[in-house]
Amino acid sequence: MAGIELGKRVAEVKANYAERLTSTAASVAFCKSHFARLIAEGLPEEFHIVTLDTKHRMINSHRITVGTLDASLVHPREVFRPAIKDASSCILLAHNHPSGDPTPSREDHQVTKKLTEAGNIVGINVLDHIILAREDCVSIREIT
Repeated sequence: MAGIELGKRVAEVKANYAERLTSTAASVAFCKSHFARLIAEGLPEEFHIVTLDTKHRMINSHRITVGTLDASLVHPREVFRPAIKDASSCILLAHNHPSGDPTPSREDHQVTKKLTEAGNIVGINVLDHIILAREDCVSIREIT
């Protein structure tokens, strides 16, 4: 059983690496799959980044912060440290809303703007920010 599970996980990683995130729909679909556990079970808010190469394929995924039931503090220093270590070209931001409502808050928009500005300075593009919730997943870029 353990061997089968390990094989499934290896296949999933290979499939995720080959997938190019070149659209909002592709980013949302990727996040629904990659963060399925967080969508189903995430009680405290968690903020993650997915580092991407120049062809917008996944390099790695990093949990940046774990917040309270309805808030997560995010600072550019913590977000871009793993992105720089991974030598990523761009990043995808993702966090969950434990309430189940994917509607972006004012703070979500502010964090996206702040991280996009910081990314421009360090040369790492913020591709999108996906909000994960039981009801649906929403792209901040799509609704802005």
